[in-house]
Amino acid sequence: MEIHLIETKYDWETQSIAEFLNEGNIPSGWFDFFNSETIREILGKVSNELEKKKDCKIFYPDLNQVFRAFYITPLENVKAVIIGMDPYHNGNAVGLCFSVKSGKSINPSLRSIYKELKMEGFNPKENGNLIHWANQGVLMLNMSLSVEKGKAGSHSKIWKKFSEEVVKYLDKNRGEDIHWILMGNDACKIKNLINKGVVHTTVHPMPLAEYKSSKIAEAFWGSGVFSRVKSIKW
Repeated sequence: MEIHLIETKYDWETQSIAEFLNEGNIPSGWFDFFNSETIREILGKVSNELEKKKDCKIFYPDLNQVFRAFYITPLENVKAVIIGMDPYHNGNAVGLCFSVKSGKSINPSLRSIYKELKMEGFNPKENGNLIHWANQGVLMLNMSLSVEKGKAGSHSKIWKKFSEEVVKYLDKNRGEDIHWILMGNDACKIKNLINKGVVHTTVHPMPLAEYKSSKIAEAFWGSGVFSRVKSIKW
């Protein structure tokens, strides 16, 4: 179920990640994970590092959407996991990887996803909103859950440990039932943390890269990756 945290006090200028979570905004469907000592410690460090960086800078997505994927898709509902690189750094990020704000232009990587979906025989609504995937049990994450305006990858090191712990927790608690769709080299590097389920690796669906394969991932264009996950109506 979608959780709406629209209070104006939840913004990067006035609050930190730690303060936001301490106000009771922990995803209920992930309570044990977020309240574990390990994750509290990791997120404390994430919060501190972001606080050091945010002076006179703009971060995306909005603070109240950083953990949106966890609010919408509880652990017990997860059927598939999509992991990309980091949020859109042009202001389109909404806390679900590759999805964009309603009414905004569709980013090139999402255009590529729509092309692949149509090639696979699906008929996607090309409005940029992918929340219907999350509602069906697709946990839609990036390796980094925040980014500085105009600077791709700017927070990747800060979030790396947290993202790895998410993968290990999912693998331990839901692994047998999950299809993993890892898009891009950063995401594909965590494949060694996954012991259960079915893993699909592709290059990132950004223009030009989508046609090429790499040492650790197949080309995105023509991969048929969505057709392999039968439990989701893409």
